[in-house]
Amino acid sequence: MNTHDRLTLLIKRADLARPRSLQQSIGPSQVGNPCDRSLGWDAGVGEPTRGDDVVPASDPIPSIVGTAVHSWLESAAVLDNEVRRATGESPRWLTERQVTARHAGLTITGTVDLFDRSEGAVIDWKVVGVTTLRKAQSEGPSQAYRVQSQIYGLALQQEGFAVRTTSIAMLPRNGPLSSLLVMEEPYDQTIAEQALARLAAVTNTDWVDLAVSPSDSACRWCSVPWNLCEEGQLHR
Repeated sequence: MNTHDRLTLLIKRADLARPRSLQQSIGPSQVGNPCDRSLGWDAGVGEPTRGDDVVPASDPIPSIVGTAVHSWLESAAVLDNEVRRATGESPRWLTERQVTARHAGLTITGTVDLFDRSEGAVIDWKVVGVTTLRKAQSEGPSQAYRVQSQIYGLALQQEGFAVRTTSIAMLPRNGPLSSLLVMEEPYDQTIAEQALARLAAVTNTDWVDLAVSPSDSACRWCSVPWNLCEEGQLHR
């Protein structure tokens, strides 16, 4: 094995050991998936055998970079809190807070990147490539991103926090800070509850009966194996 292969193996092994890679239960980032079939697969609903499945390969580098940037951003918020304490102010930020939202008989747990207690603002960091950033600039955040942040809002509200807004804050993976894109909307409890009600309905349906909604953007990262979704193969 040459140095290139040894380094590649080192990175892939470490990536597979990350908590996100080992996650078994569905998280808030997946609930807004527009495809019922994909959502059901992620939720573990009556899945066909995985024995001979062909699973799309994914490159670990984007998620590794995203994780590293999230860690740095958390330290920045912690530092800001320390500065505020030193000047007699109350700490403003909650960082990397694990929360649980409850609705329709479901409980779903995730981690809120940042919550601004002064403004009642949920902030979800996204570290993205230029294509995703430009699409968001022209079309707004994806439904999956919106649902994710609204579920965080619901969870924090259920903890007793006053939640007013939810924001998707996109940082370019390769680009200046001036490219930061913040997409904010009012917190809407209904959006989160409807998404969780849909998940509850999906979990009570046989996987083979779930509707498929293929698209280039959704199918590229879908976890349903290629050989189990002919419709999705056309978009991969």
